[in-house]
Amino acid sequence: MKIVVVTPFDSANFGAYLQAYCLKYFLESKGHEVVHIPTRSYEYVRNLYYRDKPVSKRDKLFIKEFKERNAFGRKKWELFVEAQKHFKIDNSGSTNADLFILGSDEIWNVRQAAFRRDVFWGIDLSPVISYAASIGSSTPEEIKMYPEQINAVRNLSKVLVRDMRTKEFVENVCSVEASIVCDPTLLVSVGEYGDTYSDEFVKNNDCLLIYSYSLTKKEITSIKEFAAANGLKTVSCCFYHKWCDHVCHCSPLQFSDLIRQCKAVVTTTFHGSIFSIVNHMKFISITSNPKTVQLLREVELDDHLINPDEVDCKKLQDIYRLDIDYKHIEDLISISRRKSSDCLEQAIYDAVCQQRKFNYQICRSDDCTGCFACMNKCPQNAISVINDKVGRTVPLIDIKKCVKCGLCKKVCPVNNPPKLVEPLSCFAAQISNQKERLLSSSGGISAALTEYFVTNGGVAYGSVATKGGYVKHQRADNIEEAKKFRGSKYVQSYIGFAYQSVLKDLKSGKMVLFTGTPCQIAGLYGFLGRDYDNLYTIDIICHGVPPMQYLKKHIESISKSDNVTSLSFRGGKTDYIFKLYSDNQVIYSASRFEDTYYWAFMKMLTFRDNCYACRYADRLRVGDITLGDFWGINRDTLKEKMSGRISAIMVNSSKGVNLLDFIKDRIIIERRNYDEAVQGNAQLRNPSTKHIGRQAFITSYEQNGDIVIAMKRAGINKQIQSYKLRMTFPVRVLRKVKNVMFREKRKS
Repeated sequence: MKIVVVTPFDSANFGAYLQAYCLKYFLESKGHEVVHIPTRSYEYVRNLYYRDKPVSKRDKLFIKEFKERNAFGRKKWELFVEAQKHFKIDNSGSTNADLFILGSDEIWNVRQAAFRRDVFWGIDLSPVISYAASIGSSTPEEIKMYPEQINAVRNLSKVLVRDMRTKEFVENVCSVEASIVCDPTLLVSVGEYGDTYSDEFVKNNDCLLIYSYSLTKKEITSIKEFAAANGLKTVSCCFYHKWCDHVCHCSPLQFSDLIRQCKAVVTTTFHGSIFSIVNHMKFISITSNPKTVQLLREVELDDHLINPDEVDCKKLQDIYRLDIDYKHIEDLISISRRKSSDCLEQAIYDAVCQQRKFNYQICRSDDCTGCFACMNKCPQNAISVINDKVGRTVPLIDIKKCVKCGLCKKVCPVNNPPKLVEPLSCFAAQISNQKERLLSSSGGISAALTEYFVTNGGVAYGSVATKGGYVKHQRADNIEEAKKFRGSKYVQSYIGFAYQSVLKDLKSGKMVLFTGTPCQIAGLYGFLGRDYDNLYTIDIICHGVPPMQYLKKHIESISKSDNVTSLSFRGGKTDYIFKLYSDNQVIYSASRFEDTYYWAFMKMLTFRDNCYACRYADRLRVGDITLGDFWGINRDTLKEKMSGRISAIMVNSSKGVNLLDFIKDRIIIERRNYDEAVQGNAQLRNPSTKHIGRQAFITSYEQNGDIVIAMKRAGINKQIQSYKLRMTFPVRVLRKVKNVMFREKRKS
């Protein structure tokens, strides 16, 4: 059987290498072909060992120390690259395998960006199991913000984990049974593999081996005092510790031999403790890491632990004097090895032979539009809305309620895209009443249609800004409720269970008007499953939608209170002003050139990922009519003068023709060429382009969830300041003078 193992085998520490090597060794002993795939870029991995140039301020300041550490890293890189020749590595990215095994190591530690990649969670791989996977220092609360990863764990044929915290995450968050198995380095007896190591310093001295990423000044001082008191020389391996008496250069497969040549080991790592034990060493483990604590408790050696805050020479000395009954320890390890071996072999058999599991991922998170047709359709109410790590609203299935009917996937417009059509005709229009027109973002056509429906026995659905600035879709059956739909809301409106309400109204025979973004209209059609004669839809020309979380956090940062009852971005005599209201009083007002959220929206920084690849940003449309601003219209060619804002109307169906007929007496309208509207609206040609600071924004938001800091990191504040400077009177005058001088120079 060909098995692909997904693990960071190329990391810059002995533990990562040896757990991959031992799992490979075990699987090959059972007759399997084992292949490893690169999980990170060459540049990323190489930088784990050394860098060509100093990056941090400290490295730039202490250049000699940087060069010494780099020289050590280069030698280490050479040794690891040579050792990696023992692996069969597939660089082609091929997934041609009978089985994929995820692990071991902290491959589910979402605190590390590299481990959030799809490959470590088995996304799009099948069949797949995990072996000794760990969430590391991540908490279940943090991982809950990654629903795609949660669903990936649910899809595993068998979940075998390394520690209790990971087991609890899998069972409590993912609702999947998990089994604890031993680390791969315990699957194989240390006497079955390894190379010899020779070092004159180690040979001629009684050595204390230091295996640790980093140590505090207090820990270093205590270790040095302890070593001197026992006549030991400190030796560092794998990691560069200048304070040690000697620094070793050994390969991962020489690690065990080096350990056995020393008198004792001081380590802060999980694998440092394991290799001290399997090589029957006196050792001291300085850590409070739960997985290491669990390991040492299982082999009854937790008395060799010291909490980092409690390290001193005396405590080190006390542990050093303890005797270890390694015959008893080996018996415990043998039992764990046998159980884990049986568990892994059974998991491999079951994964290959059993039927494919139900996939709880409705669609990819980056493709999800947040329309929530899935949630509306679920007959078991098994789908809820969560905010993921980048603030998006995405669906998550409660597998305890789910009956695996698959309706959520069937109605999803990402999986089953709706039919898009070329508009039948295009018009420029505006509502005749100028006073009413000023209350709208564009020409007031949507408001006129909404009013028509609610005053003629029908109902309308649209977005409404509610308390706290929260925007959601609501139902209106009277003028007062319909007025709340007015104005653009530059944020994603939460659909909730509006589609269910629409269906109820349709079945009761009411005429229904539904206005939303094209993806929301697509979600409605997907949910309904068929067209209804009494349903009319308006899709707006959409530039992209930021998640509601961004606006919510921005409002919290500027209002400093919870008394926001509504908001507006457009409308009135002064357009493009972001205002917050407490009842009818304006409590915040800033133009698009002053407000960071508004500027970020206009510069296309904060949209959902799917917006940058939107299938609806096209001249082909999904609603009965399409509404938006008629940018770029040549007003001089209008037969009837239209002052102020003008709407572009694309009629896409016979129902769209009826919609215009409903309000023909209230509007000024003129047929135009559709190409004119397409030329003036980029979103009728292609999706929005990502802002240059998009990655910096996302990285920052993932780290701290602070929209203010994230926008600043993306350069929004600097862009606003730069714009303001360009607009100051002296700069504008200087620019005009330069232009005049340039023109005069060209004339001469």
